Amino acid sequence: MFALYTFSHHFGWTIVHPSTTLGAAPTISPMDIATIILAIVVAGMFGFLILRLNKLQTGSGDDGAKERIGELAERLRKAESERDELAGKGKVLHAAMTKLEAENKMLNKEVAEYEATEKKREEQLRVHLQQLESTKQALADERVRVQRADEERLRETEEERDRVWNDHEMSVIALLKDLCKKPEYHFACYDNTDLPAGFDGSLKPDFLI
Repeated sequence: MFALYTFSHHFGWTIVHPSTTLGAAPTISPMDIATIILAIVVAGMFGFLILRLNKLQTGSGDDGAKERIGELAERLRKAESERDELAGKGKVLHAAMTKLEAENKMLNKEVAEYEATEKKREEQLRVHLQQLESTKQALADERVRVQRADEERLRETEEERDRVWNDHEMSVIALLKDLCKKPEYHFACYDNTDLPAGFDGSLKPDFLI
């Protein structure tokens, strides 16, 4: 009586009784024996491979994992260092930005004050220019008025002078004519309107005796 060992898909061995497979009087052919031997060899090879794989996983595999973990730790350290460096730069940039914003705010305030002052100064300058223009126009008008007044006064003065002189001339001529007509004198007399014939025309005396 014997038992047949079969290799399962779980890499384990199962005992199969001949009574369950071959009946009461089993017979084993050379082919069956070769199959059994081949199964045993294959099972041995699988077992060797499993042991080798386990050894690699527990031996050199751990070293590779440690090396990989070391690399990851180094990368993590570098990343944290870069993060800290960037955080420091970020703080510096934030402080610089805050300072620039404060300076910009101060400059905007100064610019606004300067613009307001400049606008006020321009308005004052505009008013002064208007006042100056008005003063210049008033001065020009006054100059024209004074000039016309002077011309009018001069004209009136000249007219008055001419009138006085004409009245004086007429009075003197009338007086001379009366004297020349007196019997004791009886002088021939002429004025510039009836000069005697042959008298030089280039000379026109007001009165001639």
